[in-house]
Amino acid sequence: MNQPSRAPKVSVCVITYNQEAFIGQCLQSLVDQQTDFDFEVIVGDDCSTDGTQAIVRQFADRHPNIVRPIFQPSNTGGNGNYLAVHGAAFGEYIAHMDGDDYALPGKLQAQADLLDQNPACNVVWHAVDMLEPSGTVRPSRQVRHGRSRLWFTKADQINYLVIAAHSSKMYRASVREFVAPTSGFTDFFLTVAQLEGGGGALLCDRAYGVCRLGIGLSSSGFSTRRVMLSSLQHILSTEPRYRDEVAAATLHLLLSDVKRRAPTLGQSLRLFLSSVSVGAIALYLRSYRQRTHLKF
Repeated sequence: MNQPSRAPKVSVCVITYNQEAFIGQCLQSLVDQQTDFDFEVIVGDDCSTDGTQAIVRQFADRHPNIVRPIFQPSNTGGNGNYLAVHGAAFGEYIAHMDGDDYALPGKLQAQADLLDQNPACNVVWHAVDMLEPSGTVRPSRQVRHGRSRLWFTKADQINYLVIAAHSSKMYRASVREFVAPTSGFTDFFLTVAQLEGGGGALLCDRAYGVCRLGIGLSSSGFSTRRVMLSSLQHILSTEPRYRDEVAAATLHLLLSDVKRRAPTLGQSLRLFLSSVSVGAIALYLRSYRQRTHLKF
């Protein structure tokens, strides 16, 4: 894949696999974005077996100056596809989009403007509406009337686990590199690493995207949670100054595991017992209301 003749300001990295029913809407919502800068859309198809690749090729043919496809010759899995696509980005800022979600007008401009205006901000997310399997769009619960943005630190990300939808994220290319734990990684761990030395912002004046419920990660089992717990263990081992945040986050997962009788209960209990402190319990109680407000 060749470098664009003119480096774009923003690279949008789209990850897709067997999403022929959704990828067209996703890509159309991106090429339709109105901006005062150049941007590219890199689409990583993880060796789909349905019609996804044909749709991606159509967009690449119609928008050769914007859409750059990467067709994996074999299925690499989510992490492998992610690394390949994000590693191919040439933009100063990099946005992530899952192929079953889509953008709303103004997304790229609003996020790039915030990063331009706030050099200490490494990551910016935005509120998203949720599309139910029935076709009903549920308005975002993250929208704050009278507030344009909320600010977060690396410690906040560890404590809250999830601040916003992964498809709402844009970050500086300068914080792209990270060292993954041997257990693998999730977008949670990526964001923790990317917030080192800077902050994060959530645009909450309105929704700038739509995420689908009931498919993809939203319908996955407990494998993602196992990796997240392993990531928390890794943080506890390598950055003990975040012990209270790790314990507070683990308590949140533990209570959920108890309620659901989840197979990750033993893992979350062991991690909580190894990290718990009075300070961690106090932190969890102080942040309980904010956790509720961060729900999509």
